[in-house]
Amino acid sequence: MFFNKTLQEDYIPYITRGNQTLFILDSDNIFADNKEQDRRFLLQTGSYNSNAYSLKYDIKLGQDGSDMVPGIRLSEMYYIMGEYFARKGEYSQAGKMLDEVRYARGILTTNMENSIGSLEGFHTELLKDMRKEFVGEGQMFFQYKRMDKKPVDNAIFVFDKPDNEDI
Repeated sequence: MFFNKTLQEDYIPYITRGNQTLFILDSDNIFADNKEQDRRFLLQTGSYNSNAYSLKYDIKLGQDGSDMVPGIRLSEMYYIMGEYFARKGEYSQAGKMLDEVRYARGILTTNMENSIGSLEGFHTELLKDMRKEFVGEGQMFFQYKRMDKKPVDNAIFVFDKPDNEDI
């Protein structure tokens, strides 16, 4: 569903500064390498009691389109093109796709075009960037599962079948 009329009301308890429950980010881990430059951190996170939280769902209602959710964004298309090039062994082009996204996010010191030399290396850098791009969206679960990578050693991607589904 691309539009939810009650989205703002649903998320108010989690984004209101006066509330005790917030979506807290581990921003030191996610944005470790370039927190000061990355627009995703600078513009899409707020701070409450020295904790960072995502402003992604702090929707300002209006007519400028800011209350809409895109079906696919340009950064995702660059990620797809980058993976295409990496799977073909064109690592320079793959890195260039990551650089384009990073430049657009304010990271001007990036040089993935010349530093990626394998599919594994590309996937590592891709996941690091996706973690920043998809904060609060739940997409990383599918990316880790698709690439058969685990964010932590004890991560489980296939859950047991519930007892009530036995025939």
